[in-house]
Amino acid sequence: MICPNCGAEIEVFKNGYGICSFCGSKVEIDLKNKVSDNQLIIPFGTIEIKNSEYKNNRNLVTVIIPDTVQYIGESAFENCERLEEVNIPRSIRKIGNYAFKNTGLKSLNIPNSIEQIGKEAFMDCNNLTDLFIEPEFNYSLNQTFKKCSNLNNVQCNLYDFYPSLIRGTETHEKKDSRSTFFDAFQGTEFYYKIFDAFQKSYNSGVCFLCGGTIKKPFIGYHQCQKCGCDYSMIRSLK
Repeated sequence: MICPNCGAEIEVFKNGYGICSFCGSKVEIDLKNKVSDNQLIIPFGTIEIKNSEYKNNRNLVTVIIPDTVQYIGESAFENCERLEEVNIPRSIRKIGNYAFKNTGLKSLNIPNSIEQIGKEAFMDCNNLTDLFIEPEFNYSLNQTFKKCSNLNNVQCNLYDFYPSLIRGTETHEKKDSRSTFFDAFQGTEFYYKIFDAFQKSYNSGVCFLCGGTIKKPFIGYHQCQKCGCDYSMIRSLK
C-alpha cells in the first residue's frame, strides 16, 4: 500500500491502521476482506485462509497477511498468476498443499516457525528467483519448489536438509521423514547449481561444504568424513 501523503510504502499494523515507512503518517486501512487496486489485505484477527479461497484470481498482485493467521489452506492462492508479493508472518503454522502453486511470486521469505508445508506448495512459480529459508526449520519439503525454473538465489542452511545431505548426525531420527533436498528443488536453476557442486566434489573427493575427505566404500554410504554430508545420491541422480 502506498502512502497518500508522500508516496512511500505503508507498513501495515494492527487495528486497521498503517504507518508510512518514510514520513510516519498514520493511515487508516479498510480491513474488509476484499481485493482493491490488485491488493488483498487479510483482516487482522483472521486465523485461517480457507481452501481454494482465492484460487484462479487473476487480479491479485499483492497479498498482506497479518500475524494472526495460522493456516493457509490448500490451493488458497493456486493459479493466481499475477500474484507477485506475499508475506509469510511468523504466526503461520501450516501452508496447505498447492497453496501458492503456479503464481507469479518473485521472492519469498519462509520463517522457521512453520510446522508444515504441504505438497507442491510453491511449485511452478516460474518468476520466483529469490528464496530465504530461515535456518533450523522443522517442516518437510515435498516437491515444494519443483519446476520453479528461474529459482537461483537461495539462502538456506544446507545442513538442515535430510536425508539427501546428512546421514549419521545426532538429529538423524528427528529428520528422517523429510523429503529430500533434490526432490524439493528439482527443475530449478538452484538444483542444477548445487548438483554440479556435489558432482565436482564427489569426483575430486573433497567436500564442497567443509573441505573434508569423501569416503567411497564399495558397500555403504559415500560421505564426507568431516561433516557427514552424504554423496551417495550422486550415483543415481541426473
